[in-house]
Amino acid sequence: MPTTTDKQHRISGAHLRVQREYLGLTRSQLAEIWGMNPGTLALWEAGTDPTPYNLGERIDALLQTTNAHLDALARTHRAGDTCLTYRSDKDYRQHHPDGPYTASWHRALCGRLLAQIPGLTVEFR
Repeated sequence: MPTTTDKQHRISGAHLRVQREYLGLTRSQLAEIWGMNPGTLALWEAGTDPTPYNLGERIDALLQTTNAHLDALARTHRAGDTCLTYRSDKDYRQHHPDGPYTASWHRALCGRLLAQIPGLTVEFR
């Protein structure tokens, strides 16, 4: 998985967008997680404004959290098992009130789990 921990390096807008989409997050969702305006993310992704130097570290933190959740799911699921995911953020929050992100993030996580565990099934809760 790509990381961008070099503090003197700015990631490109394309890099930001690819990582955001890999995480299964919309621009608005990522902006909410980071407590910022989605328009700022749009300007960075378009290359209109340069990304900040610490943005790679912020993306890496999201990737680390995601990988930790993926590892936890992988430890508890085997081929033939069913992994439950969520149709909406409301459903996700009902079952994970302190969950880190969103239903789309969880579905993307389950997609990566399917690649790791052939024979796994995913269903909506």
